[in-house]
Amino acid sequence: MRVATIAALLVLAPLAARAQTAAGADGKYFVGTWHCGTVQWTFAPLVANSNWVRVTYGDPRQPGGVAVMGFVPELKRWIYRDFHADGSYADLTAPAPSDGKWVWSGPYYPSDGGLLNGRVTYTVVDDNEYDRTFESLEGSTYTKRGGDKCVKRLAPHSLESNAWTAVEVGGRPVTAAASTAPPSLRFDAKENRVSGTTGCNDLAGGYQQGGGNLTFTAIATTRRACAPPVDALETGFLKALAQTAAFSLGSDTLTLMGSGGERLMVLRATR
Repeated sequence: MRVATIAALLVLAPLAARAQTAAGADGKYFVGTWHCGTVQWTFAPLVANSNWVRVTYGDPRQPGGVAVMGFVPELKRWIYRDFHADGSYADLTAPAPSDGKWVWSGPYYPSDGGLLNGRVTYTVVDDNEYDRTFESLEGSTYTKRGGDKCVKRLAPHSLESNAWTAVEVGGRPVTAAASTAPPSLRFDAKENRVSGTTGCNDLAGGYQQGGGNLTFTAIATTRRACAPPVDALETGFLKALAQTAAFSLGSDTLTLMGSGGERLMVLRATR
């Protein structure tokens, strides 16, 4: 199965952490917004007081597809029926999660005809993050085709509602020893401008945001010389901005991610 095709199949909340109760779980465990790679996924009850969940993915104003999922007691399985905007269709099923993993498999019918088979495995990192792996079925053998990371949006903040101070850059925490003035960002929605500091130099530029996607444009900085270790922090900070393709908002954090869903930087709200 093609990687792009598998990546569009589904994304699910981390119910695998509740493996013992999965068969009787209701849809409220799935409700919320997730970002997997650069794609936003939104889960909401299909109807009030229902265990069935409606899933949309992509820009909410023009979704890339809509799906319905839920548990069918008679089948003793979860089902996922996925209708893509391009006319393709996925029909996946899964048993209850086990040992922190949830494995979904089934056919995918491309809009241009044919049939592909594969599976998606979700591995829980914590209640708000999990990894997923894509595999294609070729004959009787599954072949890994890629993967990414999914992060849950915990609160309905906006980029513009806070100033943001970096607490992690390139997988390393930002410490007082590294910078007396940690890197920070502030977004201006009216002008689509971003300003802040690298921890050494002031910066300014533009940004573009749509759904869960985010890119920075024409970032410029002042040219003060930066002594170690602040110079390395500034380099990592600017590199993370240049590679940013998506974002996720937590209760008080902003996570910047690359095109493959990798975490580039974490910033904390400083209202």
